[in-house]
Amino acid sequence: MPADDRAGRIPLAIGLLLFVPMALLGNVIGSSLRYPDIGAAVLFPPYAVLAAVLIVSQRRDWIWYLIAGAFSHFVTHWPQWSLSWVMFAEVANIARAITAAVLVRWCLGRSLRLDSMRALWLFLVSAGLVAPAAGATIGAASVVWHGGSATYWRPWLGWFVSNGLTGLAMLPAAIAAFEHVASWRRILLPPARAIEATLLALALTATCAVAFVEGGRQSLLALPVYAPLPVLIWAALRFGSGGASLALTAVTFSAIWSADRGAGPFAASRLDESILALQIFVVFAATLVLCLSTIATSRRLAQAEVDEHRRELSHLARVSVLGQLSGAFAHELNQPLAAILANAEAGRRLLRRHPPDLDEVDAILRDIASNGQRAGAVIQRLRALFKRGDRRTQPISARDVVDDVLTLAQSEIISRHIGTTVDVPPQVPVFPGDKVQVQQVLLNLVLNACEAMSSVPPADRQLVVTADDSTAGHVHFAVRDFGTGISPHLTDRLFEPFVTTKPDGLGLGLSISKTIVVAHGGQLHAESHPAGGTTMHCLFPLTTSRLDAPVEFDRATAART
Repeated sequence: MPADDRAGRIPLAIGLLLFVPMALLGNVIGSSLRYPDIGAAVLFPPYAVLAAVLIVSQRRDWIWYLIAGAFSHFVTHWPQWSLSWVMFAEVANIARAITAAVLVRWCLGRSLRLDSMRALWLFLVSAGLVAPAAGATIGAASVVWHGGSATYWRPWLGWFVSNGLTGLAMLPAAIAAFEHVASWRRILLPPARAIEATLLALALTATCAVAFVEGGRQSLLALPVYAPLPVLIWAALRFGSGGASLALTAVTFSAIWSADRGAGPFAASRLDESILALQIFVVFAATLVLCLSTIATSRRLAQAEVDEHRRELSHLARVSVLGQLSGAFAHELNQPLAAILANAEAGRRLLRRHPPDLDEVDAILRDIASNGQRAGAVIQRLRALFKRGDRRTQPISARDVVDDVLTLAQSEIISRHIGTTVDVPPQVPVFPGDKVQVQQVLLNLVLNACEAMSSVPPADRQLVVTADDSTAGHVHFAVRDFGTGISPHLTDRLFEPFVTTKPDGLGLGLSISKTIVVAHGGQLHAESHPAGGTTMHCLFPLTTSRLDAPVEFDRATAART
């Protein structure tokens, strides 16, 4: 995609289907908000609508939006206004929208996100200062030429402030609307977010009523006017710049409605004083809310990047462990494949007999199918562990996950001459979690236990793996080795990154394992035994409602394990 079309996402047909009614409605609203005393509307929605659709569409489609916008402006303003007036006003509208679209796309690039203070200030300068100034320069000249004002400065200031406020209050919401229209599934909020959005809308309605209907009139700085600010901050922190802009637009229209009817804190004796106070309020609120939404967006993106890096690191650690077991996996696959080959040769010999022994051939084919399934199961386990992806919560059987892990580590256990004891009672309940990640944790603990016993005489090498539900509300896994134990100076730092007891280790396995366990709402704890060896205790909550609850580790239970 060319650099100047990087932001183009919305198909032309869908864009026009949404843009035309919004442009018509915006022009009607803009006309109704025009005050003859100041020569311009307090807000001019067509600027936000046209600039937004140009920002998110491909440049080859701009001509169609400009034609549709000119048509909408013409049918809503002519013949109430002269043809030359309508034409000059539309030239100003087009110049303003194109200036905003070019500058915003150049400043924000492909993402079109206000995800940093730099991006926000570039957006405010582009859409709130430069573009309104370009439109005001043409529009004010038209006003003077048509005899609407004796001076150039007064209509220029009216146009500039009107469209500057529109860029601040409405444009981010309009951009968000057009950005999401191509994928209707992205517009639909999850139930919890939908409920929160509904509560926010109700709170905004109530606070606007307090501020602009019941608010005091004695002073332009009456306290009730600030009633919507907490709700605007809520919208900024929870719904980003688009949601904050939508809420700010609602507040602005409520304030305009109030001032137009002589109610609320903006009901001054002179209309120009009322409009000035209202505009100051909108500038203050818009700047505050957009700054907060940008900071919250930045934090969300930073957290998303951290989570993505954590997933990548976890995946790399899992692949590294599997690489260590590659020889074991090759051996495990070789057995069923060799059996399949031998059975196939035997079957061919039986088929050459006269008559062939069909019963024996049938038994051979069943044996081939069984070994094929065995090899397929090994490959499936490997694919699941190699696969990279987001966490998928599903019911996990403690017995199944222990069996899978010991099967993966079987060749390592056998090659090191380690005896294994497994105790997982059938009554241990299932628990929610990502099975691959839980396997990764337990496999890492088992392999660490095996390596910890490398310097112990073979007769003393014992691996004990248990699982129970003795810790209230949790499944408790324990992996016990009879190795050399953990040095006292490493006990408190065992789960820190790059801390390792292995000569060639990176010190990431236990750190990543603890991150996974904590993300599941559990706990990972090491216990050294005076007689030698270490037990790693791992707890996972039994219900999703406890995933974020703190875990109280039962040391008495751990001591009995």
